[in-house]
Amino acid sequence: MQTPDPAHQLADHIEAMRLATFRARLSPPEGPAGQWILDLGDEMAAPNRPQLLLNFFDPDSFGALWVAGELVPHAHERPFATRLLSGRYAQWLYHRDETGTLHIVEKMHVAAGQIYGLGSERIHLILMPAEGTLSLSIRGPARGPAGTAPQPPLPEDAAARIRERMLAALRDAPPAKAALLGIWD
Repeated sequence: MQTPDPAHQLADHIEAMRLATFRARLSPPEGPAGQWILDLGDEMAAPNRPQLLLNFFDPDSFGALWVAGELVPHAHERPFATRLLSGRYAQWLYHRDETGTLHIVEKMHVAAGQIYGLGSERIHLILMPAEGTLSLSIRGPARGPAGTAPQPPLPEDAAARIRERMLAALRDAPPAKAALLGIWD
């Protein structure tokens, strides 16, 4: 008997979620980044617990933020490990010198199937996500600076559109080995 693909299992889980629950668990990331984060845990975000998150990268939002000059290098308040389920993006890693100036130390391309982690002190910038880019992340307890204030839920129609795009990307994701995700079986 073949085990169902984890991305399809995740799509089934999201599809079974009431839209109100989906909206309540959907939030933008810390600072402007053009992606939506879905908290897959049983509780809402709390600084003292790890979180399992689905990240949906919206190329249109990234483009608009880039044009507006709002897409900037940033650090996260929580360390995280992520695995790209589908799509790809470019990521730049930075070092801040003693004068506060940022210097690019690595430019990398991350594609479906790859895994990486960043500590709360690492500064990075994600650029040019492909349509349908999704990652599954485990985010640890807060260690860095205080996060942003909670955002109000999206309007229902906007949440429904994001949900449909997430589901389409999950259903189109290449098969993944459950052991690599570390959460199934």
